[in-house]
Amino acid sequence: MAVSTPEDFDVLKSKGNACFNECLYSQALSFYSDALKLKNDPIILCNRALVHLKCENFGSALSDSSAAIALNPQNTKAYYRRGMAYFALTKFTLAGRDFKKSILLSPTNHAARSRFEECKKNIKRLKFEAAISNVNIRASERLNIDDFFVGESYDGPCLDHDGKITESFIESMVVHFKNGKQIHKRFVAQILLRVKKIFEELPNICEVSIPNGSTFTICGDIHGQFFDLCNIFEINGKPTHDNTYLFNGDFVDRGSFSCEVILTLFAYKCLLPKHFHLLRGNHETNAMNALYGFQGELTQKYGKSFTSIFDEVFCTLPLGCVLSEQIFIMHGGLFSDSEITIQRLNAMDRFKEPSDVKVIFHFKCISFSSPFLEWCFF
Repeated sequence: MAVSTPEDFDVLKSKGNACFNECLYSQALSFYSDALKLKNDPIILCNRALVHLKCENFGSALSDSSAAIALNPQNTKAYYRRGMAYFALTKFTLAGRDFKKSILLSPTNHAARSRFEECKKNIKRLKFEAAISNVNIRASERLNIDDFFVGESYDGPCLDHDGKITESFIESMVVHFKNGKQIHKRFVAQILLRVKKIFEELPNICEVSIPNGSTFTICGDIHGQFFDLCNIFEINGKPTHDNTYLFNGDFVDRGSFSCEVILTLFAYKCLLPKHFHLLRGNHETNAMNALYGFQGELTQKYGKSFTSIFDEVFCTLPLGCVLSEQIFIMHGGLFSDSEITIQRLNAMDRFKEPSDVKVIFHFKCISFSSPFLEWCFF
């Protein structure tokens, strides 16, 4: 049997680092894991935690960064990465503690300072929302279409006062987006209010059938890649009554055109409510939007006031779909509870954020699962 040497460990570490730099995350995980079999090293644990963050395996990132801290309590990167995992899981108090510790160990860590401030803002926001929860005035209820005046300089597509979405409007809107322009805030508001009503009437788990002679396409994460979305429609055909689509969550964040993506998808849902389906993913949540870019993009393009309205609409998205009584579709994963049924899932109150303490575990798993379920949601 061959005897492992320190050189073997260094080779595996170097290969893991090289794969990470090339964004080959699965290979990086493999090399780091093999290196850890030779030596339980806090640096490798911290590196593997970063890979898990990139892959959104937040439970695994928590486990590795915690192990790194146990081996080296002065590891500022481990505290920062554990804080990032807690933040993504909407555990802002725990995240804030780790970011604060990272700042104490490394006072020039500006990223930790920025995240620490975000944690404080989110904690304050959650307390405020809890304080006014009995008032029950939603952002959509405060939204008045007539507050948005469309000036003569606007050269984009328009909707009538009733907000009815037509195929020609969507086609014009897509061309407008491709030209690097935005639609008017008034029409954004109309799309949001209209699609919200459609989603609110749907169950948590939708029953969908495929009519004879029609095509049904299931698409995964779009993540703000508007031109990829356009290519899907160009190659596979635009959505119609006979060309049905289901987009399985994670429409926004990461890409630079999340606003264009989500408005296009919402507009098609309004046009074809029974032939265009959208399910909620873990990125249709306010914490992930704050972390991965959608809130910043939305604020820049349409103003901060729209963030709470999008939060509300995202909470109305269905959580899953049963296709032709045979296929169960959801963004996250299955449940450790073998007794779970569609009826139980439909009985849940889905109109919440995952950070809400009242949200039950099954709701969180269906849109946001993790390899380490005990870390997923406390």
